[in-house]
Amino acid sequence: MSTSGQRESEDPGLGTRERRHQQRMESAAWSSGHIRSPGTDEELQSLTAKRSLEKDASSKTTGGDFGTYLFWGLTLAGIASSMLTTTFGIFHVDVFLRSYQLPLSTYSYGNAVYAIINTANDLAGAWLVDHVATHRNRTDLVGMAGCIFAVCFLTPFFRWRAPSQSWDGVHFVTTLSLYDTMFAFVAILMGSIITDNHKMSENSRVRFMASGKLINLFTSFVVARAGLSTFDVQDLTHFRIFVVCLAMLVSLMFIIAQRMIHVKSRTVTASRQDALKVSASATAASSQKGKLHWRQVALGMEMLLEAQMTFMSSFTKTFVDRLLFDSGYSRASCVWLLSTLRPIKAIAGILIYVPIRKFGYTKIYSTLFVFNFLLSATLLTVADSSSTRWILTFLVLYSVITGAVQSSGFHLAMSDMVTEMKRNHAKERRFEEPSLAGLFMGANALFCKPMESLLPIVAGTVLQNKGDSQQNLFYLLVIPVLLFSVAQFLFWSRYELTPDRMKGFRHELDSLHSEQERACTRIAIET
Repeated sequence: MSTSGQRESEDPGLGTRERRHQQRMESAAWSSGHIRSPGTDEELQSLTAKRSLEKDASSKTTGGDFGTYLFWGLTLAGIASSMLTTTFGIFHVDVFLRSYQLPLSTYSYGNAVYAIINTANDLAGAWLVDHVATHRNRTDLVGMAGCIFAVCFLTPFFRWRAPSQSWDGVHFVTTLSLYDTMFAFVAILMGSIITDNHKMSENSRVRFMASGKLINLFTSFVVARAGLSTFDVQDLTHFRIFVVCLAMLVSLMFIIAQRMIHVKSRTVTASRQDALKVSASATAASSQKGKLHWRQVALGMEMLLEAQMTFMSSFTKTFVDRLLFDSGYSRASCVWLLSTLRPIKAIAGILIYVPIRKFGYTKIYSTLFVFNFLLSATLLTVADSSSTRWILTFLVLYSVITGAVQSSGFHLAMSDMVTEMKRNHAKERRFEEPSLAGLFMGANALFCKPMESLLPIVAGTVLQNKGDSQQNLFYLLVIPVLLFSVAQFLFWSRYELTPDRMKGFRHELDSLHSEQERACTRIAIET
């Protein structure tokens, strides 16, 4: 029987005119290549390969490797962001507490309000990243977000009105909220581009991040030295000129990075959408028991680690000035220490990838928590606020090693958890979902942002009630590390996403994606 005869017998409800119109439309579709008749296995394999190449050509997808321009564009954007965070981390506490004379009680209350505001802002930022990933390319936002970030970076260093306690408190909360909102958004945006690529192995991510840290090694040192040479507690004029020039340079770098990493968005064909709908309808129910186990463990650890490192980053200059400079160290020595801590941390961040590649980041985290416990316990046992050599040793070792492990391990752990969730979704036949990196980083922000303000609130309250003596500052430096390292070790001992396990997950996920791609192609061919 002819094809038209078949269709007439299968479609008795259609009139003659309607059948002829349908036949003409189908013939035109076949001739233009939009609809193909069922073909051979070779045609199926060819079409599958073509769809796979089209999918991997865009950075919007979760597969494929980065191109050269995308790699260097993200590296340049990372350097620009690092220049702002280095300057902000060193100076913002000194500006508010010493230059503006912000009361410690206002500082404590301001941090509490700031935590609530920024938690909501970070969740909104994570949602926006995922929303953009669903409708267009995330890389389109890098330049604009970076320029807004540079403008928000300036706001803490310029007073709005004449000095007053109430206006300085409003200025503190508002400007820190603006800065941290854009910092978190840029970090989520750039981190999600890397994290969502499940085909990148741990070694590939290690090489990518190590190259960026190598360049940041020099830029952070130069920026810190330039800032310290222009900073004066009593007169911020030269420092303000410096930060304005820095913001302009960083904005230009973000714009150049945008041009380098811009790629065209991928469009989804109607046949692919129909195929995905068919696949989604076949989703099988699966047990959710224990599904959030690894994420809960990692979140608990990250909350404590983020609280520690944010506090140390904000108060490093205060500790150096009060515990070292006031005890006899020269100003030049303190400036060199503050300006070299971040480059040393960057060097350690590069070197830490050697044991990470050999043992995996899970063991490195456990070793770090044991080391921090022993270091802080030793300092409390044998030293006090006048033991400047012990304090210097603690500041360098704790800041450098902990900061290096955190910056290197965070994205590796986040990538593994995203891969594990994608594997769970793929087993449920859920393939075409938006970016998961923003979801994870938003959940991370929901809990970690309030924790970032915990220790500054405690510090402000203790110094307000007990006095800002050297001994109290010494306890604030050491005791949180001692307590948090114990809790972190207990959390992390339950984390079991080991390198071997993740290798199996990635192989299983690739197999599931290949199987789904073949199913989608067959449906598209037979439509």
